[in-house]
Amino acid sequence: KNTVAGNNTFLGSASGVENTTGIQNTFVGSFAGFSNTTAGNNAFFGYLAGYGNTAANNSFFGASTGQANTTGYDNAFFGQGAGQANTIGYENSFFGKSAGLRNTVGFRNSFVGINSGINNTIGADNVFIGAAAGTDNQSGSENTFVGVFAGQKNLAGRNSFFGAGSGQENTTGTNNAFFGYVAGISNQIGRNNSFFGTNAGTFNNADFNSFFG
Repeated sequence: KNTVAGNNTFLGSASGVENTTGIQNTFVGSFAGFSNTTAGNNAFFGYLAGYGNTAANNSFFGASTGQANTTGYDNAFFGQGAGQANTIGYENSFFGKSAGLRNTVGFRNSFVGINSGINNTIGADNVFIGAAAGTDNQSGSENTFVGVFAGQKNLAGRNSFFGAGSGQENTTGTNNAFFGYVAGISNQIGRNNSFFGTNAGTFNNADFNSFFG
């Protein structure tokens, strides 16, 4: 259906088939960019990548990346299934297989690593770096988790966990800062804690504590 649009490249069965006036798009793979009509400056590579997309300035690389995206813009999804359920979420960066898989409306998130932020749906302004970092987070916002399994079970907001397994069991605790290997690993509901060092605050589940070393 391409009519007056220019500077487009569509390769693959039904890729870009609905495009009318969208310009400067590159869709490679069967059904890539299938629903795009007027939006431009998109790059979709992979089977079903950007299938439902109608927005601009997105980059989806990998099978099913950004498949459900409709009006979400300025997103970058790399890895099979990354950002697959995203619909209107914008300014997200998901790198790794299934990173941000279930994100729908969450915005300004950065998830790096396989399964990082996989269950996030509406949480915003989060940074999860490491395999399975922030796995269970759904609506928690303004969190920063760095390290494999860091903040894995977190459901809350405004936490900073740095180190493998740090804050792994945290669920509803907020305003915590854990730095070091498995720091605060058992904390679930404690809030306003600061733990620095390997195993710091291992068994803590209370509030307003500072442990060093």
